Amino acid sequence: MPTQWMPSTVLIATWLIPLVSGIDLQVEENQPPGTLVGNIFSVLPIDFGSLLYVLPVDGSPNDRDELLVDLTSGEIRTARQLDREKRYLIELLAVATSGRSMKVHVVVSDINDHTPSFPTDTALLTVPEGAPVGSRLVLPAAQDPDAGKFGLQGYSIRSANPPGGFFSLEWAASGGRAENPPELVLQRQLDRETASVHLLELEAYDGGLPPRRGVFSVEIDVLDANDNHPTFSQPHYEAWVAEGSLPGTSVIQVFATDPDDGKNGEIHYSINRRVGDQEACFEVDGETGVVRLHRRLDFEFKHQHEILIEARDGAPEPEVSSAILTVHVRNTNDHPPTISLLFLGRGGQPAISEAAQPGDLVARVSVSDPDKAKNFGNQNGNEDGYMEEMAAITEEIPVSVSGPDSDRKTETIGSQPRVWLTGGEDRFGLRATEDGAIYLVVVSAVLDREVRSSYDMTVWAEDGGSPPLQNSRQFILFVEDQNDNPPLWNQKVYRAIVPENAPVGTLVLSVEARDADVGENGKLSYQLLYEGADDGTLGDSSKVKHSTDSHWSDGRHNSSGFSLINGHYHKPSEAGIFDLYTEMRNVSPGDKSPPMVDWFSIDPGSGVIRTAARLDHQLAIRVRLRAIAVDGGHPKLSASVPVIISVEDSGSEIVAVTRYNVTIREGTPPGSCFLQVYAADSGIKESQHVQFQMRPDVNGQSPSAQFSVHLSTGEVCLAHALPRDRGRNTYTFSVRLEHKDDLLSLAHIEVDVEETNDHHPVFIPVTYKLHMTAPGRTGLVLTQLSATDADGGHLGHVTYSLVQGENNVGPFMLDPESGVLSLASPLPSDSPPTLQLLANAHDGGGLSAETLAHISIVLRGKSDSRASPSDPSGGVVFANLPYRFSVSVDVPAGTLVGTVSASGSLGETVQYLLSEGDPEGVLTLDPISGMLRTMGRKPCCGMLESHIRVTAWVPGRPTSAWTTSVRLTVLRDNQPPRFPRTKGHVLLSQMSLRSDGLFYSARAQPQGRDSAKYIQYKMLRNPGGLFYVNAETGGVHLLKKHDVPDGRYEVLLEARDGRQPALATPLNLMVTKLPSSACDLHWPGLAPYRVRVSESVQPGTTILRLRVSGLCPGTQPYYHLLASPTTAKLRLGVWTGVLSVQAPLDHEKDSQLALTVQVHDGFGHDASLDLDVVVQDSNDNKPIILDGVGPHLFSVPENGPIGLPVGRVKAYDPDAGHNGQLRFSLRSQPESPFHINPNTGELVTTQSLNRESCTFYRLIAVVSDLGSPLFSATATLLVEVLDENDNPPNFYPGQDTLEVLDVSPPGTWLATRSAFDPDAGNNGTFSFSLLPSDGSEQYLLDSQTGELRTAETLTRSSYSLRLEVHDGGTPPLRTEALLQIKVIVTSNYKKSPVLPVLLTCPPLTSPGTGIGTLPLPEGWSPEPGRVNFTLMGGPGTGHFVVERTSGKVCLSSLAPVSGRYHLDVWLEGVIESEKPQESYVVASVAVLPAASLGTIRLDWPNNGPLELMVSEEVPLGQLIHTFSALPADYSIRYGLLGNPVLPLAIDATSGELRTTDLLDREETSSFDFVVTAELITKGYETFLPVKLHISDVNDNAPYWRSQAGVTRKSWIGDRRRENWRSQNVEVLEDEQPGSPLACLVAYDPDTGESGHVSYALTEGNEENTFSVDENFGLLYLSKLLDRERHDSYQLVLSATDKGTPPQTAYLPVEVLVLDINEPPEFTSGIIKASVVENCLPRCFVTQLKAQDLDLGANGNIRYALINNTLWPFQVDAPSGVVSTTQILDRETISSYQLQDEYFDDGRGQRRTTQMMDFTTSGALSPDLNSLSK
Repeated sequence: MPTQWMPSTVLIATWLIPLVSGIDLQVEENQPPGTLVGNIFSVLPIDFGSLLYVLPVDGSPNDRDELLVDLTSGEIRTARQLDREKRYLIELLAVATSGRSMKVHVVVSDINDHTPSFPTDTALLTVPEGAPVGSRLVLPAAQDPDAGKFGLQGYSIRSANPPGGFFSLEWAASGGRAENPPELVLQRQLDRETASVHLLELEAYDGGLPPRRGVFSVEIDVLDANDNHPTFSQPHYEAWVAEGSLPGTSVIQVFATDPDDGKNGEIHYSINRRVGDQEACFEVDGETGVVRLHRRLDFEFKHQHEILIEARDGAPEPEVSSAILTVHVRNTNDHPPTISLLFLGRGGQPAISEAAQPGDLVARVSVSDPDKAKNFGNQNGNEDGYMEEMAAITEEIPVSVSGPDSDRKTETIGSQPRVWLTGGEDRFGLRATEDGAIYLVVVSAVLDREVRSSYDMTVWAEDGGSPPLQNSRQFILFVEDQNDNPPLWNQKVYRAIVPENAPVGTLVLSVEARDADVGENGKLSYQLLYEGADDGTLGDSSKVKHSTDSHWSDGRHNSSGFSLINGHYHKPSEAGIFDLYTEMRNVSPGDKSPPMVDWFSIDPGSGVIRTAARLDHQLAIRVRLRAIAVDGGHPKLSASVPVIISVEDSGSEIVAVTRYNVTIREGTPPGSCFLQVYAADSGIKESQHVQFQMRPDVNGQSPSAQFSVHLSTGEVCLAHALPRDRGRNTYTFSVRLEHKDDLLSLAHIEVDVEETNDHHPVFIPVTYKLHMTAPGRTGLVLTQLSATDADGGHLGHVTYSLVQGENNVGPFMLDPESGVLSLASPLPSDSPPTLQLLANAHDGGGLSAETLAHISIVLRGKSDSRASPSDPSGGVVFANLPYRFSVSVDVPAGTLVGTVSASGSLGETVQYLLSEGDPEGVLTLDPISGMLRTMGRKPCCGMLESHIRVTAWVPGRPTSAWTTSVRLTVLRDNQPPRFPRTKGHVLLSQMSLRSDGLFYSARAQPQGRDSAKYIQYKMLRNPGGLFYVNAETGGVHLLKKHDVPDGRYEVLLEARDGRQPALATPLNLMVTKLPSSACDLHWPGLAPYRVRVSESVQPGTTILRLRVSGLCPGTQPYYHLLASPTTAKLRLGVWTGVLSVQAPLDHEKDSQLALTVQVHDGFGHDASLDLDVVVQDSNDNKPIILDGVGPHLFSVPENGPIGLPVGRVKAYDPDAGHNGQLRFSLRSQPESPFHINPNTGELVTTQSLNRESCTFYRLIAVVSDLGSPLFSATATLLVEVLDENDNPPNFYPGQDTLEVLDVSPPGTWLATRSAFDPDAGNNGTFSFSLLPSDGSEQYLLDSQTGELRTAETLTRSSYSLRLEVHDGGTPPLRTEALLQIKVIVTSNYKKSPVLPVLLTCPPLTSPGTGIGTLPLPEGWSPEPGRVNFTLMGGPGTGHFVVERTSGKVCLSSLAPVSGRYHLDVWLEGVIESEKPQESYVVASVAVLPAASLGTIRLDWPNNGPLELMVSEEVPLGQLIHTFSALPADYSIRYGLLGNPVLPLAIDATSGELRTTDLLDREETSSFDFVVTAELITKGYETFLPVKLHISDVNDNAPYWRSQAGVTRKSWIGDRRRENWRSQNVEVLEDEQPGSPLACLVAYDPDTGESGHVSYALTEGNEENTFSVDENFGLLYLSKLLDRERHDSYQLVLSATDKGTPPQTAYLPVEVLVLDINEPPEFTSGIIKASVVENCLPRCFVTQLKAQDLDLGANGNIRYALINNTLWPFQVDAPSGVVSTTQILDRETISSYQLQDEYFDDGRGQRRTTQMMDFTTSGALSPDLNSLSK
């Protein structure tokens, strides 16, 4: 029966029962219940005894359901199935009755009833893609509760996806069982991109037969490694975009892929601007790859852009790929063609010789279209080698010679603009080179300057765009004269009659020739050849053949005979100029000096022939001469004409002169008679033998062919019409009354021509073709019409008006005064494409233009907001047109005259410049406000009305410049018309009255143009109503010629101008009527008399001989001048009536002398005569340059348009006419970008200036008059180019990607960005700013230094910052830069200790030079490629780069200044001593400016770099410093690391630093080195950086630099003259004081006061002729120079520093004075000489002596007598020997007062005069009675 378990008490009691060793029974598990296990009795000992009970053993509880024990039989059976895995051992305690016990072990034996199982069915694992082969993955172990061989035996891979054996399975076996977890071992390199997941099915198996197996699924995810770089869809992209597209326009989208996963596969796009697109024209969306425009493109600037686009993944160490994007800029037609014009004539002037032949080159035209720039050559404007280009032209291609219409001949070459030429009257054409980029203006027909002296031409260019754009370049080509016209005589033969008793110097006649050439080619000189004489035997001399001949001046005839040239008798071989046939009568062949040869002389300048000796009618009744006119050209041309002078017998006496002043109207018909001449002597009766003849006037003027005189009546008539506007306005001639060749009376006639309105205005040009963009804007200036009228005065004043054309003229407005055509309102939208207008011109007399001006306006479509290039206004619009201002001449300085106003096309502000029309500098224009004000200077040249030109332009837009006209009238408020005198005198005689009763001409001089138009004369007091005055002419008449009572009358006249209010001036006229008697004393002719005389005549010259009429028989009149301020300059012969010059005349002070002559007959009769002496101008004044003698300062903005006005050289010449007309020029400077207007002195630019290329220009302006001799003056011009903000600031190239640690505290320095701006002033100063962007608030950018720092702790992984730099200009220019910042998360890495490193960098180290390599921390793998170096930041980031794989540190720019620079370097790699992992280290790098070695650890009393200073004058071995390292109780050895040539040494034991060589601060100002200290016993080293500064002492004297910058040290402080080398300076002797001569600069290499140099003149300047600027070394002229006194100066210039003691350098300067032609000087005062009477001709009198110290031709002296034809003397020009020309008679003339003249052969021939007093000896003086006879 089954055993019953006893209670616990029983169990406890049994513990005390002694045990017997146990026995074992065995049963398999899982047997059915009741299975016999065994019999307990069979296993108990025999002697065990009876079984009492069986109990379970403590600790092995027995479930009574497991075993059943039958105590009786002893069988042990299973109560249920046993499970070994739950219990494999059951212990029982068998107790005998004897108390004996024994353990019975029932062992449950195992069967294979379990399958191996894993903890889970599946497992998810990860492995890095870059894991090395052999890497292991530990798997969970399988479980099998079976034991022994039935337990877990091993593992196997059942299946793998993908297959390929990537993994193997390993486990560790123990006791035949798999005890340890299995491991997957990587057998092949994984590729996530090929298989990102590996699926494995594993099985665990036991040892059963068959074995049982458990299955386990493993999913392995491959973690991505950044092993793939982004790949663009194509390596080269191309895109096209139109120029002018707006920023933001999409260009193209690039696309790149990266098979990596996550951040490794995220792509960010950027542009590498270090390779391309430095202008930042494009931007790319970092996420989408869309490329957009960042700024507008300009095809002309760059037609193709190459951009390097980078694709960067998001890995911490990103992979980068790049693709090239080529962006083609599609050209749009936004620029008109540009035209450059280079004249090929002499000096680059627009001139061509009239001798030019067809095909000759005139100008070089370079035409380019910026829109098609790449199709053209030479687009950079380089003119080098253009003559070679000229020679390369092989054929002519006619391009155009007409306008731009359809009928023009145009040559289109390739895609060039069409080019044509207009103007030039078919005399010029174009020639093109083969490449078509260069055109030549060539002569196409023969030129003739005398027909046309200049040609207006325009070069046009039109591109092929839509719409086409046009441009033009207008120029005036001047035809230079060639000597191709010989002189032409006004008459075929000249005849004159002269009485034989005419005194020497009597005017006989004047011959006149003309030459169509100009200048020297047209300047004529006259000579006289003697041909023969008639004694009456030849009969009528008219039978002699007369001819006028033209000759070349080298002479083409050979003949014998004699010639008279300038009063000298010559054989033909002696003349040397002409060989003309001569005929001699009654002259012995052996007589070399026939008397008639010396009878006449001719003035070489005027052609006036005078008597040179006493005439003898008995010797010759007729003298035949030949006058020769020679021009001044090369070769000289000449022409001759016969001159026949009849010598009349002295049977009749010369009678008084009658004068007539007549005014006739222009246009009076030919044949009209206007004057009748009467005999001055009333006793002359008319007969058939009395006749009137026309003769020259008192000044030798020939009678004009315009007049004729009736032989018998004396009526003077018009032979031809008198066109005043094309000829002279005054004619003078004489009429002689002759009786049988005897002169009875002489009348001098002056005819004034009064203008009439006989000309219509004429438009020049007639056709105007304009282009404008519709609809236009109000006030837009289109063009300016121009018309002229040949009439003078107010009759020639032109006004303008519009007439009805094909289109309504409503939108247009034409200024009547200036002719400016502008828009009155915008055009309607329905305007036709072409508008036609007609304009008329009207003069002041009511006549209109016979041909109207045709204006064609071509409209273009609407444009964008930019100013259209075709807009004539160029972007500037003047408001309130036209401008007409007036101002009084007496207003104070600063008076506002008026204001001009303009603005840019987009409303921009403009600047103004007074560009033309103010040559005297009386006005100033404010450049900002446009206010025109007075300068306080009165017009010195008579400026009463002027058309001023004002230019306005938008700064920065050169093409916007436009000019308008301002009409300015200067009112002379206090200047009424002026009479020559305030009181006039006239004596009425019945014999002298004209038929019309005119007896006095009262002419008032106008004081302004307005008054000249409207002067009216009025009689205020008219005694007895006997007189009247012509209101227009001022002629005073008698109302009743024969009914005037005798007596004196005081008539009061008034001249009044036409201004409001009118100004007037009075004239008191004293009229005397004498009673009729036999002695009717009177002055013949019209009063007042008028005579003209040159101001250059010398004192003593006779200008007029007066004769009174109506003398009683036997009376002798005597004359005198009434006292007046002008009488001191003239002398009147008391008995002779000869008026001569007594003192020098000056036209500039007194242009007219008003005299009153009174004559008395001795019987109480007297007569007064008003005489006006008009002083004509001669060139006796040099031009005067206004605004001082120093340099004239001008300024001009850069980037201005070509032709931009710079300023004006203001000068005037007090002389009149050509003598006062000025021409301006610049001394030759081939590359000067300036041109000066030859007429106005206006200085303009010839090219756009760039201040960054040149800031100052120095020019020399020459101002010359047109007189003879020519005078000139010079002025120095300094032109400053003003800066314009035309250059944006640019960032210096630097890193565009930075990395920063996430633990960086706020304020961490990241980088310093630098920029540059070449502009000046505020335009060149710049500041930085950080533009708003996502995350930009976490950074700070210093606006001044460009330092970028963190503002707070960084929270993101990356940032994109937009940096901007902008300058201080107005408006400011800006440049942006993109900066990428990557934040490194340090928590992902293990941090290594900080590693200090010392690197050295010598000064001037070149960029790219390596300065050292960063070492690795201890334990780091040195294997290449295992470590990456990244420069994170630090103050030195901008100067250094670190190679990524090697750690080499290199310079990225020039070595920085001395100092310490920290570089934060990131290291990433593998540590050898640890398992493979990633780590980083931050290295602190100190960069020193001197060479040192090794690693530095500072252990000094003063930890840190040490700075020392020592004087450069210390001796050798001088102790500088003692170094002492710590700890001091160790043995320390000191050393130096640094430059091998360091002039220092350190004692290894004591640490004393001493000099080993002399120091020189000027060679090296500091030394950088490292002091090493080594602990000898321990081998430990420390390093101390040291900087030794060398202080300066004054050990250098200044040394000189020449102007070319050459250092001259040979005379530094050396007073030995033999060692000196001189500096030469040249100066003209007429240079004005204050002019700078040279800039002599010395340099002192010392610093501070020791290097400050001051200058002084120490020798050679005793007269203070020169001065030197003590600060800058500028040598100035202080006094006028005289080369003849000092031709050079030997100066010594010192340069002294301010050191202690001072040092001095000397520079010898030789100033060479260049010669200027000055007049000769005579060696004595008045020359006195005596000559014996009756001495034969050529008798020696004296010899003139003068000296001229000038050089060359300037010093060659020649001698001449002034008015030598008046005196019986002559002088030999080379030697100065004075001799007689005839036999002298002391009883006739006992003394002579003459003037001689010295002149040189230099340019601008200079003359000096001297008085001579000759007396005749050999006879007694006559008594007074004989004298009175």
